[in-house]
Amino acid sequence: MSIHKKTRQIILTGLMINYPMNILVIWFLLDVMRLSSTWAIATCTSVIFTLVSYTRVYAVLYLAESKVNPLARVMRTRRTSTKRGKNNV
Repeated sequence: MSIHKKTRQIILTGLMINYPMNILVIWFLLDVMRLSSTWAIATCTSVIFTLVSYTRVYAVLYLAESKVNPLARVMRTRRTSTKRGKNNV
């Protein structure tokens, strides 16, 4: 997988996960926890986002590179069979 495709995949999954999570975290910190300190809200948000982002990037890269991902297995098979076909001709 090219660097551009990996980057795009990571950024898009980040957008899909982080935007709704941002709304949920801010709501939780402001309305449920009743935090009013800007420093406390920013620190809590940064810690939560760091943990979620690390997990998200790890999962995306693991699935992209591992045999767990059926699409990666299919793409490897196609590349191998295409190379074999060109070599035999």
